[in-house]
Amino acid sequence: YNIDAWEDTDALLVTGADLINHLNNIAAIGDMSRMLDQRHAFASQKRLNAAISMTAEQRYSHLANTYPEFLQRYVRESPLFIFKG
Repeated sequence: YNIDAWEDTDALLVTGADLINHLNNIAAIGDMSRMLDQRHAFASQKRLNAAISMTAEQRYSHLANTYPEFLQRYVRESPLFIFKG
Protein backbone atom coordinates (compact mmCIF):
# COMPACT_ATOMS: atom_id res chain seq x y z
CA TYR A 1 0.00 0.00 0.00
CA ASN A 2 0.98 3.61 -0.50
CA ILE A 3 -0.05 5.87 2.38
CA ASP A 4 0.10 9.64 2.06
CA ALA A 5 -0.46 11.28 5.46
CA TRP A 6 -1.60 14.88 5.78
CA GLU A 7 0.06 15.30 9.17
CA ASP A 8 2.87 13.68 11.16
CA THR A 9 1.74 10.12 11.69
CA ASP A 10 2.86 6.99 13.47
CA ALA A 11 2.05 3.72 11.71
CA LEU A 12 2.05 0.19 13.06
CA LEU A 13 2.91 -2.62 10.65
CA VAL A 14 1.30 -5.93 11.60
CA THR A 15 1.34 -9.16 9.61
CA GLY A 16 -1.97 -10.70 8.63
CA ALA A 17 -1.34 -13.69 10.90
CA ASP A 18 -0.58 -11.45 13.88
CA LEU A 19 -3.69 -9.36 13.24
CA ILE A 20 -5.93 -12.43 13.15
CA ASN A 21 -4.29 -13.72 16.31
CA HIS A 22 -4.89 -10.40 18.11
CA LEU A 23 -8.48 -10.15 16.84
CA ASN A 24 -9.22 -13.62 18.20
CA ASN A 25 -7.36 -13.32 21.50
CA ILE A 26 -7.81 -9.69 22.59
CA ALA A 27 -11.46 -8.70 22.91
CA ALA A 28 -10.79 -4.95 22.79
CA ILE A 29 -8.97 -5.25 19.45
CA GLY A 30 -11.79 -7.34 17.99
CA ASP A 31 -14.38 -4.81 19.20
CA MET A 32 -12.36 -1.92 17.82
CA SER A 33 -12.01 -3.66 14.46
CA ARG A 34 -15.75 -4.28 14.19
CA MET A 35 -16.52 -0.67 15.15
CA LEU A 36 -14.07 0.66 12.54
CA ASP A 37 -15.55 -1.65 9.89
CA GLN A 38 -19.07 -0.40 10.69
CA ARG A 39 -17.99 3.24 10.55
CA HIS A 40 -16.15 2.65 7.27
CA ALA A 41 -19.18 0.98 5.68
CA PHE A 42 -21.47 3.83 6.80
CA ALA A 43 -19.06 6.53 5.59
CA SER A 44 -18.62 4.75 2.23
CA GLN A 45 -22.38 4.68 1.71
CA LYS A 46 -22.66 8.37 2.60
CA ARG A 47 -19.88 9.25 0.11
CA LEU A 48 -21.50 7.18 -2.63
CA ASN A 49 -24.90 8.75 -2.00
CA ALA A 50 -23.39 12.25 -2.06
CA ALA A 51 -21.47 11.51 -5.25
CA ILE A 52 -24.60 10.49 -7.15
CA SER A 53 -27.17 12.84 -5.64
CA MET A 54 -25.41 16.13 -4.83
CA THR A 55 -23.84 18.82 -6.98
CA ALA A 56 -20.23 19.87 -6.46
CA GLU A 57 -21.43 22.97 -4.63
CA GLN A 58 -23.66 20.91 -2.32
CA ARG A 59 -20.82 18.50 -1.52
CA TYR A 60 -18.51 21.42 -0.74
CA SER A 61 -21.15 23.03 1.48
CA HIS A 62 -21.62 19.74 3.34
CA LEU A 63 -17.85 19.40 3.83
CA ALA A 64 -17.58 23.00 5.04
CA ASN A 65 -20.41 22.53 7.54
CA THR A 66 -19.26 19.12 8.75
CA TYR A 67 -15.47 19.60 8.86
CA PRO A 68 -14.69 23.34 8.91
CA GLU A 69 -11.31 22.71 10.55
CA PHE A 70 -10.28 20.53 7.60
CA LEU A 71 -10.92 23.35 5.15
CA GLN A 72 -9.09 25.84 7.34
CA ARG A 73 -6.02 23.62 7.65
CA TYR A 74 -5.68 21.92 4.27
CA VAL A 75 -7.80 23.23 1.45
CA ARG A 76 -6.23 25.98 -0.57
CA GLU A 77 -8.13 25.41 -3.83
CA SER A 78 -11.45 26.78 -4.96
CA PRO A 79 -14.58 24.81 -4.01
CA LEU A 80 -15.35 23.82 -7.60
CA PHE A 81 -11.82 22.54 -8.21
CA ILE A 82 -12.01 20.23 -5.21
CA PHE A 83 -15.14 18.40 -6.36
CA LYS A 84 -14.63 18.30 -10.12
CA GLY A 85 -13.28 15.12 -11.47
